[in-house]
Amino acid sequence: MVLDSNQSQRKAVSNSDGRPVFHKQANKPIDSEAPALSLHEDREAYFQKLAKEAHYAPDGKKTVSVRTLRRWYQTYRKQGIEGLKKKRRSDLGQPRQRNRTKVDRCEAHKRQLATRSDVTINKLLQAEFFSVLPASTMYRHLRIRGATKTQLGVVREKVRCRWTRETPNSLWMGDFSHGPLALVDGKARQTYLSVWIDHRLSVRIGS
Repeated sequence: MVLDSNQSQRKAVSNSDGRPVFHKQANKPIDSEAPALSLHEDREAYFQKLAKEAHYAPDGKKTVSVRTLRRWYQTYRKQGIEGLKKKRRSDLGQPRQRNRTKVDRCEAHKRQLATRSDVTINKLLQAEFFSVLPASTMYRHLRIRGATKTQLGVVREKVRCRWTRETPNSLWMGDFSHGPLALVDGKARQTYLSVWIDHRLSVRIGS
């Protein structure tokens, strides 16, 4: 009997009727009529099984794709367990290559008008790049580049004024609020309350 390379670690014996039965090193019998899986096929089947399961991680349950499992396996074979450790980025503190141009545009928009918010800047990025940046990422890089509103010298002073008048009817103040439901023609209708007062006299003008 001739064994191929995928069956080199298996030994052939014969049962009572002369039909060959293959045994793995773990002495697990496999009927010769069933297709023998290669080591590669066994590994792929195991990866497929792992990819369908959820695994516990420090930040909760996660699933891992078959492609990632293959990459981890090849890395482990070449570099051992050290190769699987997360490596520190060489460009730590700098935007990733795919975001570098967008961060540059963020800085330009902010320096052009320091009071622009992340919402406004992201609208400009969406029109130019068809994608946006998370607000935390945007402000982190703007702070590193010295391009936040405060770093650009914009200070918003509080507005204070005296709400007083010398004569009646010079200033009225009003407010609106939702009132209780009222039955109108057998149906519940929302009511609204509005009250106006004269600021000088502090008396109700109307409601």
